[in-house]
Amino acid sequence: MPRLSNIQCERAIGMLNTGTSVTDVARVMGCSRQTIHNLQTRLHQTGTTADRPCPGRPRVTSRAEDRQIVFRHLRNRFVTATSTGNELFGGRVTAQTIRNRLRSARLHARRPYRGPILTRFHRRQRLLWARRHLRWTQRDWNRVVFMHGAWSGLVCWTLCETS
Repeated sequence: MPRLSNIQCERAIGMLNTGTSVTDVARVMGCSRQTIHNLQTRLHQTGTTADRPCPGRPRVTSRAEDRQIVFRHLRNRFVTATSTGNELFGGRVTAQTIRNRLRSARLHARRPYRGPILTRFHRRQRLLWARRHLRWTQRDWNRVVFMHGAWSGLVCWTLCETS
């Protein structure tokens, strides 16, 4: 349920001061009876209807700075959280804070796909295969069947001539 605005709080207090019951005020204001009771209790304890200060450490970045962090990472997805903290805030914001702000904006860190790792042996085999098939004609390639093998990746068979 949304919080009561300052105007709504003052209106509820005015109704309570005129002798209206807590239940009737809650019905008119469209909120729970407990909300009006808590409002009345806060007024008697503190003398005001304003919210009390919230506990906890204050945020290091403002909402505008949070948006700036998100836009920077949307423009360049490969920039690190550490470099963002250093460049935008001069190092006063930690990389973990940057990651938290990105996560709250549903931007999660991903490693870029690099492709299969080819050893020197793999590269040599590919080069030999390419050199062997360099001068093949269309007729030669028509005798090849390419299939996707279940466990061995791409399998290539050359059809034997049955003459």
